Amino acid sequence: LLAELLRKLKVIGFATSHPKSDDFFENLQNIENLRVFSAPWKELIVHNHQGSSSGEIHEVKTLPRVKGLWLGNMPELIHLGKENSQPGGPVFPNLEFLFLENCGRLENLTSSLISFRNLTNLYIQSCHRLQYLIPYSVAKNLQQLKVLDVASCERMVEIVASNIDDPENEITFSCLQSLYLSDLPRLQ
Repeated sequence: LLAELLRKLKVIGFATSHPKSDDFFENLQNIENLRVFSAPWKELIVHNHQGSSSGEIHEVKTLPRVKGLWLGNMPELIHLGKENSQPGGPVFPNLEFLFLENCGRLENLTSSLISFRNLTNLYIQSCHRLQYLIPYSVAKNLQQLKVLDVASCERMVEIVASNIDDPENEITFSCLQSLYLSDLPRLQ
């Protein structure tokens, strides 16, 4: 009954102190907005191809309808997902809104889980381990970005990581309407 109810939801927000399992996410195929708060997770989605203790293998294929993703007060979060951990494409192929707050151990936003191609709003607050917001390779795909808001990230040195391999490493956010940078003491 719970699985059936979850499949019908468009918006879900929850706080949890429990470890997660990817089979929970499998029931969220119609979710358009996903909000996770106060979860002790190190990664948003982990692909355990060795299976669980019961021998089952849980793999989230995709959450194609998710347009908004909010992650807050997740002090253990290190990665959104390990690079190249998702065979067959991103879990969030149509993400438009990404909000990360108080994810103090988050090291980077780069993840094969997320397609940044449709991203229009990016809000990052109090993610103190981030030294750069996005790598050059991701920045090139942010052609739809309208709002960029970065605040209170103590170690942030660059918004877009330098790319010395590409002499024409100029990035233009042609749709950008709002840029807010605050309390970034190391920004160069």
